[in-house]
Amino acid sequence: MAGFRSVEATLKERADLACVMLSVVSGTEDLSGSVGRVIGYGLPMGPGCIEFGPSSMALWLAPRSWLLICALDEEHEFERRIHQAFPDKIVHSAVFSDALCWLELSGRGSLRVLESGLNCLECGGFRLRHAKRTILAGVTTIVVHERENSWLLGVERSRAPYMAEWLIETARRLESMT
Repeated sequence: MAGFRSVEATLKERADLACVMLSVVSGTEDLSGSVGRVIGYGLPMGPGCIEFGPSSMALWLAPRSWLLICALDEEHEFERRIHQAFPDKIVHSAVFSDALCWLELSGRGSLRVLESGLNCLECGGFRLRHAKRTILAGVTTIVVHERENSWLLGVERSRAPYMAEWLIETARRLESMT
């Protein structure tokens, strides 16, 4: 996928990122500590929360599901450890990398680009180090505000070319207006 760089925004595909979906059958509060010991850090326990590990992060998706974003070469290790620790499948893990493409949008104008396509009440921006599943440019997207002026966007692979094109065109349009 083609990248984009301008004075206001930079877009690049993050092909180095993978993800593992975690879900628990019941007793989330009791199991979150057990899962945390297996992955090496605690799971976030509220909407939009992220917990950061040494080389990965866990996003809260729902009361009983999380997404671990990790390096491509770590995804199978996380899955193996979960399966080994929970052979009864009370905690289930599945490699989810084939489902999502990760794009990184950064730069001082990146929030303006995102705001142009958000259909939600948080158009004033997302809190730093938080995430949300939302609609961006008509596409369901996981938006992670990882660092100041830097956003990870998890988009269904079939929608990624459209999303990249939309982000590039929006950045260009906004720059031409300034």
